Amino acid sequence: MIQDIKNTLKQSAIYGLSRISVKLVAFIITPIISTYFTVSEYGILDRFERFWQIIFAISLFGIETALLRWYTLITDEYRKKAFIFTILSFLIIVNIILILFGYIFSRQLSLLIFDSAIYSSVILYTFIIACFEALMVIPLSILRAKNKPALYLIITFTSTIITLLLQLYVLFYTENKLSGIFISKFIAPATVFLFLIPFLINNIKLHFDKKMIIEVIRFSFPLMLTGVVSTLLNSVNRFILGFLGQPNDVGLFGLASNISGIITFLLISPFQLAFNAIFWQKLKDDNAQRYYTKSMTYSVFLYIWAAVCLSLLIPYIIKIYIPTNTSYWGATNLIPILSMSLVFYGMLTIAYMSYHHAKRNDLIFYFQTGTLILNIVLNYLLIPHFKMFGAALSTFFSFGVLIIIMYYFSRQFYFIKYESMKLVIMMVLGFVLIYSPYLLKIEIKAVDIILRIVCCLLFPVFLYFFRIYDQNEIETFKKFILKYIKIHA
Repeated sequence: MIQDIKNTLKQSAIYGLSRISVKLVAFIITPIISTYFTVSEYGILDRFERFWQIIFAISLFGIETALLRWYTLITDEYRKKAFIFTILSFLIIVNIILILFGYIFSRQLSLLIFDSAIYSSVILYTFIIACFEALMVIPLSILRAKNKPALYLIITFTSTIITLLLQLYVLFYTENKLSGIFISKFIAPATVFLFLIPFLINNIKLHFDKKMIIEVIRFSFPLMLTGVVSTLLNSVNRFILGFLGQPNDVGLFGLASNISGIITFLLISPFQLAFNAIFWQKLKDDNAQRYYTKSMTYSVFLYIWAAVCLSLLIPYIIKIYIPTNTSYWGATNLIPILSMSLVFYGMLTIAYMSYHHAKRNDLIFYFQTGTLILNIVLNYLLIPHFKMFGAALSTFFSFGVLIIIMYYFSRQFYFIKYESMKLVIMMVLGFVLIYSPYLLKIEIKAVDIILRIVCCLLFPVFLYFFRIYDQNEIETFKKFILKYIKIHA
């Protein structure tokens, strides 16, 4: 068990470096953007980011999960390569259709989202970005299936560096910065994809398997719909805020979400990349059930601890991070509730697997669609009264309801038991620690900073007294500490 967890952590860390590099671009760019963009303009930029992610969910068509599943299960090398060619051909056709759609309806979409046609060219760029990002998934998924995370890291890091350099050039040396940012976002993946064509050629056979693609579409179509709904769950509040709130509300909410998203890029996405592959590899092992249960417990532990640290320290960090434009500082008030919402979002990684195993991805779509409707209703009820805080609360409650529903119905399939009481204790303790310094309202800055740091450090300590850790886990940790002390003595 311990070795399995170590392997998961190792792969998560390696895949996480690629996600960190992506987040690093946003981390470097955001302070520069704050000097050129007002808060309301940042809100426009953020809505474009969310829009292309919705298009990406369509352009990818759920192929990533399908590719990992079939590629792992197919044993014949020729059939594997024919499968890759079939998937790649299908994805190219889907994306050509999407780009044509974006070209024809870019003006109408710009009017619908922003009540203005001036952004029609940027709308088209978002479709092109989604296309190349989707095509990049094919070679990257092959590397994941072949367990080559180092090469995966090199490729994604190269794409990230190209994106960073292009965006810096746009911000410093061009006039039309909004369009330039999105042009740079499709140049990078397009360039890397071209260099990966020889790799793809070595991994395909020119045989289009009609029977296979029909089976894959049946498997992936619900995943694509789920991806769209899932992205909308994370994005719809921005668009509703744009209609019901003030222009600055969208910008501050977007910044708070992006800062909270550090948890996604550092922890949730790397774990998701590793676990989606490991789940199928571990499926027939005797300790699979316990491994899945403990994976849920300790992933949630890390998510909540990260949320606690981020929420407590961000009021001071943001003043260093964005020192000049103080109008951006209001985003810090939203981060506690948004970061804790991501805990529920992170839990979905494991919750999904029961339905993937049963080939009931349609149920995931139904559950998420219902949750999306709930989220929209909550947004329209809460935003008029609480503005951007209403949008944050709707996100938290929606994801909380979704994870409860998915856990309840998973009992009918490959059931992964959660240590529910431990999860509840961690969540409650997280909220108590986050809001303790806010409730005390300490005026002396040095004392307040020390208290916040102490609260961050106390989270795993308090969990010991609540008996969150099993005895064998405690013994393993003690051995690790003793070994570390002995090495450095």
